[in-house]
Amino acid sequence: MSKDGTTIIEKDGSPKLIPHGLFDIMKIVWTYHSMEQRGVEFPEDFFTPDDMLKYSTCGILESFKSGLITVLFTPIAFGVISRIVPIFGETDPSTFDKMFAFFLAMSLTIAYAFVLVSITQRYIFPFTKKIIKNFLQGVMIGKILIAIIAFFFYHWLYIKVLSEDNVISVLRLFKLFINSDKLNEVYLWVMTFKPVLLTSAWFIVLTTVVFIGIPLISIVITVRKNKQLTEEDL
Repeated sequence: MSKDGTTIIEKDGSPKLIPHGLFDIMKIVWTYHSMEQRGVEFPEDFFTPDDMLKYSTCGILESFKSGLITVLFTPIAFGVISRIVPIFGETDPSTFDKMFAFFLAMSLTIAYAFVLVSITQRYIFPFTKKIIKNFLQGVMIGKILIAIIAFFFYHWLYIKVLSEDNVISVLRLFKLFINSDKLNEVYLWVMTFKPVLLTSAWFIVLTTVVFIGIPLISIVITVRKNKQLTEEDL
């Protein structure tokens, strides 16, 4: 195992690199792309079904990491934009505050999309294509799963957890400690915040579609560009 956490296995004199994270994937794609660019050829059985599973699993896990952060912060971001959730102690956020909240929710997804574009720009040589394809399959599966989970989770919160009866029942538990005016404020705030969950649910679905489309478009552009360069060389 190397210092960066990427397992290296020797087979027929060629190094086999196994990913443990997004940065490993980047290094591996760059390495194999460089090797194939220099004329190195890999046998058909070099990339085994077990390897395919490892790359796809890595993609799924990386999607879940970024997706969970987005799921947690998206309702907060829309709450800030709707002037429901205060930010930096301000109940009337400025344009900068709204943009900051939105960026906080989407930062990992945006950064991840840029990384995927960088990776898919190496979708040129046969072996590197296999790696990228299997990793992207995992990424897409992970993103779709997290979008489905988020969609139903937000709706469950809206319909079941934050129903009027449930919110009133919970607030009644604090009746002896907190005055009625404060409890009414909390109730009104929760009822005002609830629609944000539905907005967040559809926003997650929309951003997932866009996120999946970005690396696919990048692959199409890369393939066309490489085809044009090949034709020019001929």
